[in-house]
Amino acid sequence: MKMKFTNPFIVLFLTTGTVEAFAPSPLFHHKNVKCNYNLHDDNNPKTTLFATQKKKQSMADKRKKRGKRFTPKTLVKPSILETIPNPDEWTKPMSTEEQISAMKTREKEGEKAKTQAAKLIETQRKSVEVLSYVRQKVEELPLVEIARSMTSSSPYHVVDNFMGKELSSEMRNESLTLLDNNKMDLDLKAGLCSGEYAMAIKGGVDQYAECPRSTEFVVSLTRHLTASINKVDKDEESITSLGYELDESASMAGMRTFSRSARVSSLSLLTGKAVNELAENNENLDETPKREFQYVVDNESNEVDYRKITVMYYLTSESWDKECGGGVTILSGSDNDNEEKYVDAKNDRLLILNSESCLHQMEGWNGSVENGNGSMIITHLVQKISTSNVKTSV
Repeated sequence: MKMKFTNPFIVLFLTTGTVEAFAPSPLFHHKNVKCNYNLHDDNNPKTTLFATQKKKQSMADKRKKRGKRFTPKTLVKPSILETIPNPDEWTKPMSTEEQISAMKTREKEGEKAKTQAAKLIETQRKSVEVLSYVRQKVEELPLVEIARSMTSSSPYHVVDNFMGKELSSEMRNESLTLLDNNKMDLDLKAGLCSGEYAMAIKGGVDQYAECPRSTEFVVSLTRHLTASINKVDKDEESITSLGYELDESASMAGMRTFSRSARVSSLSLLTGKAVNELAENNENLDETPKREFQYVVDNESNEVDYRKITVMYYLTSESWDKECGGGVTILSGSDNDNEEKYVDAKNDRLLILNSESCLHQMEGWNGSVENGNGSMIITHLVQKISTSNVKTSV
């Protein structure tokens, strides 16, 4: 039998020869009704059609279903919240006096920073001035005459009033400060009782802070005196013919400072004489033997020595004289006619000599009652190293 169902809300029970119909309940709504048709096979004498209502979901089921649709993500605390104080913590506000004190402290710190900045600017300005001034004084030197003297039978040259009293005085004070602060070592080669102390000038931040003017002097002298001599040597090659080129970026430098009180004290321990007796006059200080004549470079040594020109700059008092010592005796002239020339340790004096051919004797320092200290800066200008003058072994 072929049947057509047009209304899903009619429940039909079909039996053989009988049809029973029931109208759906008015409480049903078609959206909540699901129609299921169960048709038995032909062997079943009874076929049943029925419509059932969809089961209503509870709130828990609905929340569970929504939870599956919206998976929760891990919450990350914003970094800005780390700087926000805990609301449970309470900080006592500053009193008026405390606020005023804090303001004054900030003002002092600001003034200190300004002072340091101004000091740094002034230091840089002074440094540029000194470097430029040394360059100017080097360019004013009789460079052609100096270059010629380096290859002559009297291979030295003396220049007086080189830097002026103001700058030489600053450099002398630096040497005395270094001595007082134990930055120098006793020169044992000069003698245990010589009273002479020495240190190398290498530059660097720490040493520059202790002796800025002396460091700037060495730097600028190395740069500009070597360049000037190199230029003259090329221009006057037929006359000077040094035979080498000086390095404009390297040198060897050191500072020497004499202390009369240290020498008198050491001699007192050595001889047993009273300090007052030794300090009365320089005749009592002649316990140190005379030094030998020598060259700066040991020509008999097998070691390679690139020192070519030695520059000595004296830093003494204005009243320093020959009796105070510290000068240099130079043996000049031909082999058959040698002549000793004494160069005093006069303040602001520049002595330039050939490191390889100038035979000289360093005189001991004595000082006087009025002149207790004297200093000098020694700078060795060196040959520029190239592949042609570097020896290699196979």
